[in-house]
Amino acid sequence: MHRAVVALLLLAAGCPRGGPGAARPDPSAADAETGGAADGALAGLLQGPLSADEAAAQLIQVEVEPGRAVVILHCSFPEAWVAAVPLELADGADVDLVRSVVLLGADPNTTTHVPQRERLEPYAAVACAPEGVLRVAPGSWQIVAGRRDRLNTREGRGAAWLDVVELAAGDRLEYYLGADDLTLDVPVLPR
Repeated sequence: MHRAVVALLLLAAGCPRGGPGAARPDPSAADAETGGAADGALAGLLQGPLSADEAAAQLIQVEVEPGRAVVILHCSFPEAWVAAVPLELADGADVDLVRSVVLLGADPNTTTHVPQRERLEPYAAVACAPEGVLRVAPGSWQIVAGRRDRLNTREGRGAAWLDVVELAAGDRLEYYLGADDLTLDVPVLPR
């Protein structure tokens, strides 16, 4: 019961929730590998919510083109690559999709063996250092974030994160991702 009251008070004070898509406290105090807050960051959270002007100043300036939507990913993990793939192309093969779009973005000249290369090439991942901006048409999208260096390991542990979104014209969606958010394993393909 006590934890619920504390959580309610923190949310009422304007403190953000953790997890993908949630605002993170003071990015300069974040641990680069985990995306977690550094020691002492709780005091900053308890100062109360930002004013509208302060919050707007912290947003990166990205114009949403008429008839389009924008997805902004803030990546606090190394070797970060992000992409938006139309949901009808995702085919439910999460591991193959991640591997394909990240490799198409990171190594476009050396990825002749990528499944569905022709269909996925227009959606190749872009580097997320530390932000990745994806401009898309309205519709259903699979948002992909992956660590290039983890795709080269045998187990591929903690290599990717996925989300499905429905976007309308004029939408602006932001995600804050750390290494702990990358819960999808993408093992190396057998030869």
